[in-house]
Amino acid sequence: MKEFFEGIGCLLGCLVKLAVLAVVIGAVIAVIIAAQVIFLPDAPQPSPTYDCDDNTLYLYHHFHNLGFEVKPIVGNLSMTNETFKQSNHVWILVKIGDEYIPYDWGGPYIDKQHYEGYFISYKLLLKAVERDR
Repeated sequence: MKEFFEGIGCLLGCLVKLAVLAVVIGAVIAVIIAAQVIFLPDAPQPSPTYDCDDNTLYLYHHFHNLGFEVKPIVGNLSMTNETFKQSNHVWILVKIGDEYIPYDWGGPYIDKQHYEGYFISYKLLLKAVERDR
């Protein structure tokens, strides 16, 4: 019986180590994405508020510079079938292969809500950032 509990203890210890490693790897990936987003020399400077339109602008430049097709989209993640005037958030869709993947705040999202909204032009995205200055 003692060997059984020692085995369980070892297993739990390994699981805790794996969980910590997963958190550390996730944090490192987030820092790398943030560094890539922040240090894009050809991108316009963010506004002092640094909100979703600033983040979307940087993600737009990041993926565009890598050669991906990028589409900014506005919507309201708290509701479905929102009107354009009810939109309160902006993110991008990145074409990867034959699919569009939503990116919001540096990471991909696969929920249905990130596929709903209205496409906007790059020029309108720039205006949103400028309006915050």
